[in-house]
Amino acid sequence: MPYESRIPDKTLLAKVNQRLSQCGIGSNVHVSVVIRNGTVTLSGMLDFDYQRKPLLRAAQGVQGVRLVLDQLRVKPPMHWVHQQQGGHKAPSQH
Repeated sequence: MPYESRIPDKTLLAKVNQRLSQCGIGSNVHVSVVIRNGTVTLSGMLDFDYQRKPLLRAAQGVQGVRLVLDQLRVKPPMHWVHQQQGGHKAPSQH
């Protein structure tokens, strides 16, 4: 697409945010969207890895988006968090 006919990043941001809100991945997930020259960067914390693909597809499906960069992360499982906090201390090294 020639530079003159590119969709402004501000317009793309509104469209991407609208599409992401329609993904149905849950209200606890907060995704940040940054757009620069038609390249979308998604970042944030997901509850589950299966939430990633619908978000990426939604952003990729917006007309004018050139590339989607995935910087999404998945929260560790709760049982793992409890084990890390729950007293299993590594032996001290002297």
